[in-house]
Amino acid sequence: MILVTCAHLLEAKSMINKFYLEKKSGLPFSLFGNDEINLLITNQEIKNTLKSLQKYFSYLNQKNFPLKIYNFGICAALDFSLSLEEVVFVETISHCKEIYSSHSHQVKKVNRFREVSCLSVSEPIFDLKTNASLRKKYQVLDMELSAIVKIATLNEIPWASYKMVSDYANSIVSLEDIRKIAQTASDKFSQILQSEVL
Repeated sequence: MILVTCAHLLEAKSMINKFYLEKKSGLPFSLFGNDEINLLITNQEIKNTLKSLQKYFSYLNQKNFPLKIYNFGICAALDFSLSLEEVVFVETISHCKEIYSSHSHQVKKVNRFREVSCLSVSEPIFDLKTNASLRKKYQVLDMELSAIVKIATLNEIPWASYKMVSDYANSIVSLEDIRKIAQTASDKFSQILQSEVL
């Protein structure tokens, strides 16, 4: 069993449809699954993601813990050499002076995605000076991954994360644009899950 995490249902829609993942009812979190995959909708922000994962893991018996965790989501680029809608593989994730490296040696991975360093933040950063400073160390920003990695590390579960660039860190994107971007991301993530994970 593998666990797939997405912050939003829109990011997960294509995977849910392609792999016939059924909604599990009666749970205090949003979970879809079949015999091989559990897909958890964690919601945006680190604190919400942490709560969703804690509820999910307390729901499972230890013997049913996932063998691997894959995160798929959109991110903001700090690095202007990254293209909009480009998919990247997160090699390292940082948050509050904690740094984690991916288990790329333990997860099936085709080296066709640029490897990036990601910073998990609690809220978007629009300040140009702060972004310029962060750009020296990180290529992308996200709002969930550090919580996922913390839980994976605590339970000694290998993890990997694929992110699609939705915008640049100092830009403001409309809700309608985010919906369109999430649908594009969902289609790409479904292909990755098929070719790289299963």
